[in-house]
Amino acid sequence: MRNWLLALILLSSACGDQMREATVLALDMSQVDSTSADLSQDDMTRGACPNGNCQAPTWTQLFDSYLGDGTEGHCTQCHESAPHDFYIMLKDGLQIDGTRSHIAVNGQSVLSWFGGPMPRDQNVQDPKAVTDFTAWVAAGALEN
Repeated sequence: MRNWLLALILLSSACGDQMREATVLALDMSQVDSTSADLSQDDMTRGACPNGNCQAPTWTQLFDSYLGDGTEGHCTQCHESAPHDFYIMLKDGLQIDGTRSHIAVNGQSVLSWFGGPMPRDQNVQDPKAVTDFTAWVAAGALEN
């Protein structure tokens, strides 16, 4: 049986009320076996690229297309606004871990495209976002 760990770290003064929630999650995490998802690169690539021959976007492209100001994810309204800082926040929140990243796993991601709660103000469905994030994870989830 695999143990899945989902952690959400909210680091923005703009969403200050959520800071207590982040603290509670951090305390709960210390009591949990944090074994990561063990998906192979082939498993991830099949989901993103059925024929295994597509180009993965960069982190900067994902941020600019889906997470930054004016995007459907509009994460920067409450969270870190620079691509590097946002990447670190997600990595510290155990969402990004190379090809074992939870950010592109249905039911494990914080992103609504994968069944997660973010963004809180809308349930966004975007098949291209799913394809792009899954391909990026399959390529190693690099900060590029």
